[in-house]
Amino acid sequence: MRRDDGDSGGDAFPAESLPGLVARLGQDLSQLVDSKLALLKIELRDDLRSYLRGAAGVAAGTVLFAVGLGLVGVAAAFLASTLLVWSLDLGRPMAQGIGFVAAGLLFMGGGTLVAGLAARRLRHTDPAPEQTMRELATDRDWLLNR
Repeated sequence: MRRDDGDSGGDAFPAESLPGLVARLGQDLSQLVDSKLALLKIELRDDLRSYLRGAAGVAAGTVLFAVGLGLVGVAAAFLASTLLVWSLDLGRPMAQGIGFVAAGLLFMGGGTLVAGLAARRLRHTDPAPEQTMRELATDRDWLLNR
């Protein structure tokens, strides 16, 4: 910034007093903080909308999957009971009980495996707003190096 001595034909930046510069710096910093907070708010809102949209899709898919899995489980239990009746000469109620228990245990084991894998994957997910954190770090470095 150059001083306006009156003989330069009018500078783009006229001379300002130190209190004026400090006041303008304070206003600029306030605007910077406001814009960073607005960016954080927008980013968090977008992330939340994305998570909610994804959660709704997952919930709908889970319901459909559960219905299908239930039907497959009943079919597997009836198939196992029919095979037990034919091969071991068991009564129909006993064979159906064994078939449903076997199918239930199979599905419980599969559900436990899927839930464990999902929990492990979720543990490694970082929900922090990465873009805002990078912007704030850049601004902090800029302010410290000025």
